Parts: sequence; structure tokens; C-alpha cells
Amino acid sequence: LGTQSKTSLLCLMLGLGLVGALWAMRQGGPVLTIVGAWLAVVGGGGGVWLWNTQSAAILEALGKDPTLTGRTHIWASLMRRVAERPWTGYGYNAFWDKESIPAMYVRRETGWAVPSAHNGWIDLLVQLGWPGAVLVGSLMLIAALVTLWRLDGAGAREGGWGFAYLAVFFMLSLSESVLMSHQSLPWTLVLAIFTRAMLPSPLPARAPLARRGRPAYVAGSRIAPSYAHGRPVLL
Repeated sequence: LGTQSKTSLLCLMLGLGLVGALWAMRQGGPVLTIVGAWLAVVGGGGGVWLWNTQSAAILEALGKDPTLTGRTHIWASLMRRVAERPWTGYGYNAFWDKESIPAMYVRRETGWAVPSAHNGWIDLLVQLGWPGAVLVGSLMLIAALVTLWRLDGAGAREGGWGFAYLAVFFMLSLSESVLMSHQSLPWTLVLAIFTRAMLPSPLPARAPLARRGRPAYVAGSRIAPSYAHGRPVLL
């Protein structure tokens, strides 16, 4: 916990908090589940409202620059590039090339050699346009909803870890370019969670029952008919 990265600490708190909350909701039954879902919606809405109205004060309380170390200037410049090609973008992994003219404009406007957007969604917009960003967002939303829906059934073994990871990854994507990154473990785990959520769980294999053999032929006693009432019969 000696790190100065507030994003890492927030991601850690969010992930552990979600895992604990989902476990408590499963143990508490339907009533606690409904209350927990209501609190999550109200808390999420309140957090969005608070950020939109008091973002500068929140950043100052966290010891952060209101421009997020120059990120807001990068985002403003990139959104102007997005407006030029909103539907197609500039191509996957093509925008930040050393010879890219649009990236050169961004670097001139910001005054330093910007290596990435420092925001996964804006980086996705300049690469693939709005259709690509909507598609990736839909994929993550479907994965999160299906993972929650499977918690009491086929997804009981995973618990809330998959959903918590998606939430942490989403928070991380707001400040780092981690969406659709080439050879990226975090993005690979997102795809693994999506695949696990969409595929049906295999039925447990059962060993085949042994076939019952035919009973052996048992011959009747040949001694009993020779006796009548326990006495031998004389022929």
C-alpha cells in the first residue's frame, strides 16, 4: 500500500468491495439482494452526479492535478480528431504510429510526445470510430450481466470474481489505454470472462452403469424327491 497511484488503490478497493458485497448478498437471501442492488444503483448514480459537479474538488482531495497530469488536454485534442472520422477511425493500432499525421497534430497541441490517449475508450474511438467503441462496450456489458445472472447457477464456482474484474477493468480503462491492446493480459482476461459467460456449462460426466449379467442356471435338488416326509422312499 505504499504506492502513490490512486488508480491502483481505487481498483483494489472496488474489486474487493464487489466480491464481498456479492458474497453477502448471496448469503443473505432475496431481501438483502434487493437492498444491495438498490444501494448500488443509488450509490452509482450519486457518484456520477458528484463527479460531474465536484470533480475538481475530488481531485484536489486526492492530491491530483485537475487536468489529470495533462490528460484532459490530450482528450480534448483527440476528440477533435474523432470528429473528423467518427465512423471509421484511423485504423487499429495505426493512430499512434511515429509517422502518423493526426498523432503529430495531437503532440503539437499538447506540447509533448504523447504515446497514447491514456483513456481506453477515447483510444478506441480514434482507432475504430464509434461503431467499434459501441461494440466493445456492448461486449463488456453483456459479459457483466450474464456473469451476474449465472451467479446462483452455473457460475457459482466463479462467484463474483468475474464481475468484479470487469468493474475494475472498466475503471482502469478510464485512465489507461487497455482496451483491445495487443498481447495484453488484462484484455485477454476480459475475453476469457465473456467466453465463459456465453458458453453453457458442461454437464457432469457420469460413469456408465455396469450391465447386470444373466443369472447362472441353478439345477434343482435331485435328492429331495427321493425322500417323503424325511424318510427314504423304497422303490
